[in-house]
Amino acid sequence: MPANTALHYIRWRVRFRCNAQQEDLPFIRGIASDWVGTPEYYYGPPRPIARNTTLFQYTISGCGRYKDEHCQCDLPPGTGFLRSRANQDCAYFYPPEAREPWIHIFLGITGCQSITDAMITRFGPVVHLPAYAPIIARLLAYERHDGQTLELGLGEAAELTFSLLAALIDAMSRGTETLPHTRLVHTARRMIYEQRESGLTVEGLALRLGVSCEHLCRVFKQETGHTVLWHIQHEKIRLASEWLAASRFNVSEIADRLGFSSPSHFIRVFKKFTGVTPGQFRRHPQPFVFSFPV
Repeated sequence: MPANTALHYIRWRVRFRCNAQQEDLPFIRGIASDWVGTPEYYYGPPRPIARNTTLFQYTISGCGRYKDEHCQCDLPPGTGFLRSRANQDCAYFYPPEAREPWIHIFLGITGCQSITDAMITRFGPVVHLPAYAPIIARLLAYERHDGQTLELGLGEAAELTFSLLAALIDAMSRGTETLPHTRLVHTARRMIYEQRESGLTVEGLALRLGVSCEHLCRVFKQETGHTVLWHIQHEKIRLASEWLAASRFNVSEIADRLGFSSPSHFIRVFKKFTGVTPGQFRRHPQPFVFSFPV
């Protein structure tokens, strides 16, 4: 992968090294995050997968696409996939019609191909795991160690790896057998993501979903730990940070495009989520991820 180009670069990378002999024990070798904004980003045949290695890739923002002989599906935020021997002929890429960068994390796991092959065969390769899931928050927290190689004890390395595998198995096994409340929240989050560039309100979202505002707010808080308004603002500020980093619009234009009542309102909300003003962020546009408290 190119390390730093205008339309594809590695945002951060951390490597893991175990101070004990690994042999064939499952072990996450490292984790990194990509920023992709070009259809030239395409991984698939004839590129082989490394021996005894499983890839896990997960979307933070934007949208990628996964394709194999059985299916083709988009990879919006909260969606990831596994690539192992069971689906080594799959492809994953930046959709040509995409309008915003695809930001994702990816990691390689060795020593567990029989496990991940069975997972893919039984449940399929795609997994839906919310960004507020503890394992995702834990993986994203490694960003603070960017550029480092971290020494892990054998037990520590195994615990991290099996925690990820357990979370993936749990999410994949649930599949479509989700509770109505969970489906409602997933639909609401998708609509919030799709309507970021609008003046979407909590009341308007409830109306589109065909439920009362009180019911939506109560269920959303129970399922995510956050209010609907918090999530609407969160997605808007995430997009605003990408625009600021790319210097696409000034503060007033961003506030208007994202449906804020005024530039000052936008500045207040931006600082609440990031700790800095839009102007400060633009002067130091280091990509980062807004993490969900666990």
